[in-house]
Amino acid sequence: MCVRKNLLKQKINGGALQLVIAIALVLLLIIGTFLLRKGLTDHFLASAQTVSQLQRNISSSVTMLESRAATSQQDSIDVSLFPLLGDSTRINMKEWGLFDVAQIRTTIRNHSIGKAFLMGSDIGDRSVIPSLYMADPSRYLSIGGFAYIGNNSYLPGFGIRKGYVNGVGYYRDQLTFGKSYKAEKELPPLAGKHLSRLEMFISQGWNDPMVPYDKDLETGPVRRSFLEPTLLIEVSDEAELQGVHLVGNIIVCSSGNIRIGGQTKIDQCLVVAESISIDPGFEGRGQFFASKSIKLGKGSKLKMPSVLAVHNTTEHAEITIEEGAELIGNIISNSFDSKPTSQLGILDRTRIVGQVYCNGYCDFHGTLLGSLYTKGFITIKPGSFYQNYLVNVCIDSDRLPEEFMGVSLTKSNAKYRKLDELF
Repeated sequence: MCVRKNLLKQKINGGALQLVIAIALVLLLIIGTFLLRKGLTDHFLASAQTVSQLQRNISSSVTMLESRAATSQQDSIDVSLFPLLGDSTRINMKEWGLFDVAQIRTTIRNHSIGKAFLMGSDIGDRSVIPSLYMADPSRYLSIGGFAYIGNNSYLPGFGIRKGYVNGVGYYRDQLTFGKSYKAEKELPPLAGKHLSRLEMFISQGWNDPMVPYDKDLETGPVRRSFLEPTLLIEVSDEAELQGVHLVGNIIVCSSGNIRIGGQTKIDQCLVVAESISIDPGFEGRGQFFASKSIKLGKGSKLKMPSVLAVHNTTEHAEITIEEGAELIGNIISNSFDSKPTSQLGILDRTRIVGQVYCNGYCDFHGTLLGSLYTKGFITIKPGSFYQNYLVNVCIDSDRLPEEFMGVSLTKSNAKYRKLDELF
């Protein structure tokens, strides 16, 4: 009987011990799971906080750039924005047409992100930028129809007057709308940065290393990140870009002529050639540089921030914007001309938003919401020649949208401004 009681007592004790062990294992599992979860949560929170801090580093880098002058020199900046966190940030500045690209990479411990931004410059105090700056010291500006010359107009030496063209008089009750001043005998010069950039890109003397592209453009979209070296696409002397799709950090260049089809897609790329012709119906954004001519076809649309620029110091070069075309950005026509002929043609029903600079004569018949710098105006038609006449046009800097950003054409010490985030 005693033996049975001892055996029963031992079984009860063994069962109790197993129960205690089982409970301990369960508790250990629960505690382990809790600690693992807490560790993972802390890790994810720390990672999220690090990523958030990296994003703040990127934003702080852009803010720091916007406090600096948009000079022409390429440079790199190495900085620790938050030294207590042990971070490091590198900013590389890359020349991109009239703009710059800021390549920013920031690191905290083992975490790193990189982004690129298109940087323009402050265009100046919008309350004082000119609607029209016309530097012709020995003539009048004659206006007819419903021509509208906006605020801060710098007028030629003889001033402004009502004109009559083909029986059309002037129908508004005042000649200018806002303040007007006498212009200097010469236009304000283009900022030195822009002149040097025009010379560099038109001569195709690239400062940055390039990666040649040797595939067929028609095989599919070509995309290139601005965090990678630039992709250089060299085309023939009489190249036609029909139905191709180019996006990002790409330069298309030719020693001859490039024709861009209406169905071609170009976004943020550079196109450089002797002459560039853009077919009717084209839509995109980019910068187009030529040494002889650029033509923007009927009904085409160039979105912000786009640039059309011709530059030739030895002979005539011209830009033509055909009927119904639209452009948001900058236009520069800078060439040598020994005769009074048009270097810039802005035809009927065109709409330009931005800043236009022509160091010669302009044939102007459209609407400009922004600023126009020109030596004067010329319209040549069969059997007729009109100099410094404007009829049924609009030139008004007050209607330049607040969200417009580009480059300051004449101010050399303008501050950087972020235009767009690039991929």
